[in-house]
Amino acid sequence: MLALNRNKSGASTSTTLLSLAVTLFCGVGIVTAQTSTFVTFSAPDAGTKNQGTFPTCINQGGVIAGQYIDASNVIHGFVRSPAGVITEFDPPNLVDNYVTGINTRGQIVGFGGNIIARKSTTIGFLRNPNGQFVHLVAPGATATSPIGINDSGVIAGHFQDAAGISHGFLRDPSGTYTVFDEPSANQHSGQGTFVAAINANGVAAGYYDDSTGLLHAYVRDQFGNFTSFDPPGANGTFAQAINLSGEVAGVYNDSSFVTHAFVRDAAGTITSFDVSSSQGTFASSINDGGSIAGVWNKSSSSFLGFQRSPSGSISSFSASAPDNTAGVAINNGGHVTGYYNDSAGVTHGFVK
Repeated sequence: MLALNRNKSGASTSTTLLSLAVTLFCGVGIVTAQTSTFVTFSAPDAGTKNQGTFPTCINQGGVIAGQYIDASNVIHGFVRSPAGVITEFDPPNLVDNYVTGINTRGQIVGFGGNIIARKSTTIGFLRNPNGQFVHLVAPGATATSPIGINDSGVIAGHFQDAAGISHGFLRDPSGTYTVFDEPSANQHSGQGTFVAAINANGVAAGYYDDSTGLLHAYVRDQFGNFTSFDPPGANGTFAQAINLSGEVAGVYNDSSFVTHAFVRDAAGTITSFDVSSSQGTFASSINDGGSIAGVWNKSSSSFLGFQRSPSGSISSFSASAPDNTAGVAINNGGHVTGYYNDSAGVTHGFVK
């Protein structure tokens, strides 16, 4: 079953991955079978023994980026053109490279382990469309994890300092860093402020640990003002994505540690939703029109993708049998990318 966890960068993942006007309505919409055309793909050097290809992002032109695991269990980046051409890559001196974001210009960000430091230090990277790389290290960082890049070239992410405390950052195209912390974030090792996404206006969304270790979501506007929020009944909230109008999609755990999805509009109204009969619903991406893509647990051993319209109707989909499909990212054209597991346990990418 998919569960809500943190990866090694501190970012939340779906793995096997103030004064708010609040509306709580679980089970929004009706799950319908969706007839879609799927194009499946794999990186040329992806391994075939419980390994494979994992798309993580798609831009408005349909360019997809992500990572793959080779036969030696080493992780590499890839970018796939709309025509289906896949280019594999690794930044210089980095190994086990994760891709986290792409903008319309085709600039890609991610992070990997420093070969010189024997992988003990995480360094971010920017890959430009011409294939040139820039290493990214936030001031005072022992581990830097870029998470997203907008069309202006502003990069958002988080880093750990020498004490193991996480801080958010923005990096402008000139290379200047702005470091920030949510005001109520606990300054304790392994905790702090984490960034999940950035929109075209430079508004960032993420989550932070409070003094008790409980996670809350936040939005930081382009002027540096923070708004913290949680859906009613939340026992840990993760903002996952933000669109141009400031709508935030994410997930939260309830008191029984069941995961639900939510969308928060720019005025602060939160709508919680679940795919019908789901054992856990995870919203992973939202486009500028308000359509959301994600994944839901059908059973303890089966998960499917879903797409939620701005009106709240939900369509479930599977790229292949068995039903192990994750919707990961959606662009403004409504194209969804993600991955599925075949009957041999190998993971492949898809776009629909």
